[in-house]
Amino acid sequence: MTSGRKANGRSSIFRGRRRPLARLRDHGVKANGRTDRRHVQGATEKAVTAKVGELGRKRDAGDVTNAGKPPTVGSG
Repeated sequence: MTSGRKANGRSSIFRGRRRPLARLRDHGVKANGRTDRRHVQGATEKAVTAKVGELGRKRDAGDVTNAGKPPTVGSG
């Protein structure tokens, strides 16, 4: 019999205004010393879990973009 709780260390998945939102908590530390938290969105919990897993694999491989706002067309 399962209790319905997620395992320790899993990201929090909760419903936002329109879609479930997941937060990957321990993604590292930014240059200013704050914790780097990445947010992903998806239509279902399964989709969000897959995106969080992909983000974790990129983090482990060292292939991560800098935290902050995404680059714009004029910033290049």
